[in-house]
Amino acid sequence: MLDELTKSIKANLYERAVSPLFGTFVVSWVIWNYKFLFVLGSSMEVQEKFEYIEYFIYTDALACLLYFLIYPLITTTAFIFLYPYPSKYVYEYWHRRQKELKEIKQKIDDETPLTVEESRAIRRELLKLESEYDEEITRKESEINKLKDIVKEFENELNSLQKNNIKNQTPRKVTPRKVTAKKSNNDE
Repeated sequence: MLDELTKSIKANLYERAVSPLFGTFVVSWVIWNYKFLFVLGSSMEVQEKFEYIEYFIYTDALACLLYFLIYPLITTTAFIFLYPYPSKYVYEYWHRRQKELKEIKQKIDDETPLTVEESRAIRRELLKLESEYDEEITRKESEINKLKDIVKEFENELNSLQKNNIKNQTPRKVTPRKVTAKKSNNDE
């Protein structure tokens, strides 16, 4: 029971931790409250930390509410709902520029003549591929011929078996069966 409760709590915390809302809120909260975090991590005495936070960072309850909840919530909302619009524009712009660069590169590659060594290498590769292709065709044709021979052998065997079965079969004579009626106990 306790193990299941622990697993459930862990799953719930993990779900919240990977949520864009929660993650953005945490980052926003850290940005708005960096002074508070620095004071907590400082080497001051505990009582000194409390006094510094109370008198210099969060002077009243409204400031505490604003910095702990309202400002991070506004920043989170703005980031989640407004950020995708400029992000989409920038993403589209960047991909258009990448596409243009690829087209320019392809155009330059298409217009640039091959060197003599490059053309010789391409010809060698082409000849090699042609010979491999011809060898493959020859191999496949011989394999097809072998398979055709096997099929012919099987057909010949099948025909000979069928002819032997026809010759060995003798026509059966059909003889009528004698039907006898059984006497039932009622007939006696």
